[in-house]
Amino acid sequence: MAFDNDEQQSEYFKNFYNLHKVKIFSAIAVFLFAFFTYQYLASVNESRDEEASQLFQDVLVSKIGNIDEIKSKVGMLQNDFSNSPYAARASIYYSKLLVETGDYSAAAKELIWASGDNIEPSIQSMANYLLGNLYLVEKKLDEALEVANKIITDGYIGLANDLKGDIYIALGDKENAIKSYELALNYFGGQGELHKVIENKLNSISQWG
Repeated sequence: MAFDNDEQQSEYFKNFYNLHKVKIFSAIAVFLFAFFTYQYLASVNESRDEEASQLFQDVLVSKIGNIDEIKSKVGMLQNDFSNSPYAARASIYYSKLLVETGDYSAAAKELIWASGDNIEPSIQSMANYLLGNLYLVEKKLDEALEVANKIITDGYIGLANDLKGDIYIALGDKENAIKSYELALNYFGGQGELHKVIENKLNSISQWG
């Protein structure tokens, strides 16, 4: 896509970032699915996990207007049940609510916690994927790329490369954007809606001057 002037380029990237706000929220659905696949583990260490599970369910059903109550419950999970499967998931869910209120800084802190060293790899990758998108929205492009490069879990490689492509677009790096999108396409194997979206991105890049 060739831009006739700086104003046109600025408008393009403004729309680009606005699209990513939606992307952040929709990615949460993947996390929720991951949680429900974990439910069967509730019987392990049942006496202790039962309290953590209840706290997590309280977080999920809380209204966004009760943000202080949600913060308190998430804090309890992080402090008292940090090794449970619920603490990082609660942090990710809480980050979604914070994004919706416009508190990106607090949301980033929750995602950083959820991507910590002692967190299971798939949840680390989800947290880093969301954090990379959040940094992209904030135009913190170096930070976004650094986080995207941390995503190494197999199930998220395609998403990570798609994210890298978006970051390189924002950086004006056409060559690396194409490489990243092509890696994402190879990963998805020519199937699904996301594959079509990435193909459209590549077609748009080919028209850049």
